[in-house]
Amino acid sequence: MQLFLWERPIKSGPLIRITGHPSESPVHKFPKVTILRCGSDRVTHASFSRRGGRLSGESWQERSLSEGLTVGGRQWLDETQAAVRSLLEAEGGTGPIGLVLAPPLTLLKHLQTPRVDERKRRRIVEFSAAQCIPYPLDQVEWDCVLSSELNLAQHVLIAAVKRSVVTPLCAAIRSGGREVTTVLPAAIALLAAVRGVPPVAGESRVVLQVGGRSATLLQVSGDNFAVRTILLAGDGTDRTTSLTQLLLPEVARTLGTFQRQIGLPPPTRVLLPAGMAIPHSFPQELETILKLPVTVANLAELLSWGVGSKRECPIAERVLVEMVGAAGLALKPRAAGINLLPTGLRASQRRRRQKPWLVATGVLTLLAPLWPLWQFRQLAETARAEGVRFEKELGMLREQAAAVQREQHRLEELKRLKASWEDVEAGRGRWLRLLADLQERFTATEDVWLDRMKAVPQSETAPCKLELDGRMLDRDNPLTPAGPAALQRAKALLDKLSASPFVASIEQERFDGTKPGVLAFRFVLVMAGQESF
Repeated sequence: MQLFLWERPIKSGPLIRITGHPSESPVHKFPKVTILRCGSDRVTHASFSRRGGRLSGESWQERSLSEGLTVGGRQWLDETQAAVRSLLEAEGGTGPIGLVLAPPLTLLKHLQTPRVDERKRRRIVEFSAAQCIPYPLDQVEWDCVLSSELNLAQHVLIAAVKRSVVTPLCAAIRSGGREVTTVLPAAIALLAAVRGVPPVAGESRVVLQVGGRSATLLQVSGDNFAVRTILLAGDGTDRTTSLTQLLLPEVARTLGTFQRQIGLPPPTRVLLPAGMAIPHSFPQELETILKLPVTVANLAELLSWGVGSKRECPIAERVLVEMVGAAGLALKPRAAGINLLPTGLRASQRRRRQKPWLVATGVLTLLAPLWPLWQFRQLAETARAEGVRFEKELGMLREQAAAVQREQHRLEELKRLKASWEDVEAGRGRWLRLLADLQERFTATEDVWLDRMKAVPQSETAPCKLELDGRMLDRDNPLTPAGPAALQRAKALLDKLSASPFVASIEQERFDGTKPGVLAFRFVLVMAGQESF
């Protein structure tokens, strides 16, 4: 299994493709991007760069959090902010940062809407968001993306995160002098990575990513997808029991829901990212309950790390997959999808991007009265100079046009002569092949010679006909009229001629055996095809 960044793979090694549309070649805005993933038990940092069409990992670090913290709680948030500052200070880099939020931090909901255009769908989703998000909308950051268009309905995935969580994390990043460009749920980052796997025609794949406190179930079928976060037992239940007795039935039930409510086709394959903390029997049990082939994919081997880096990446495989997908989306300037960047930060970034344009607009406004006068003077001088030059060139063009016209007439005459010569050559070749074929068949019959052959006049649309007169020697009856043996040989000759590729049929057969030892014959060959001989 390979992931490709470009449409055609480079020969030097495996690549990573970060877009789900094979016909679209990604255009990157930044050569380097940093991805931070805030999980329940650790904060992971990785830097990626684009080198000649290849996604390359430059560095990676991790900071562990205290055990038993409530994800999204005050203590978890303080330790996560401290870990973020520490990682950015250790990196000492520049450039944009993409933030990936672990599944327990985000809320994912699928919403069905009528098949309408994007503007109307946005209004419907805005109205329905207050109903499906269990928090006041002024306390969350939310975004949506069209996940599937099946039958007469459209399905929209809504993602939300509490502002009390995402705002402090973005503030910790900004305190290090860095700018956050994207805030992604882990499920969307996983979707970006999974869509890089080269698709198989008619395949509907399922990816199950099991973490410490949650599992992400993703089904991708062409351009359509559905995703759900399943929280795992955190009340002291044995993990093996939680995975086998609780997670497996929930996965089967969720896939059935994807088919009934969203309309996705039945899945054909299940992918498990390598390196997850699952029992050895888990893939077999999953294959048994779903009755589908289960593949454990080692995606870490598909990443090209930078020169001087360690060859073995210490980041957990399931985390690396999400960070690769997030890096791909962050490196694309117009990557469509979900972005949970805080509204205030997004507005300030928009104003900062607009500031140079506002300054330029003011300068242009001041210079506007002078510009038309200078432009009109330049246009007048240019027009006069162009007029003189055009007059000189016009005479030359007229002469060239007359010469071209004469050459065209000569060319047409040469084409006509060539076509006539080709017709003559083609007819000569057809005659030679026909005569060679007749000679071969007369020789095979033996004691047969041709006295006369002439073309029978026909209309232009009718097939060509040739009248043949000839004689056949009857060695058995040299002094008497031709016998039955001569007639049999004559019929055999007609059969041989009928089998010729040049002959469509034989008409007007006449035989004269009155002369001793000789059987005279005459018949008309109807030539195959419309070509004339």
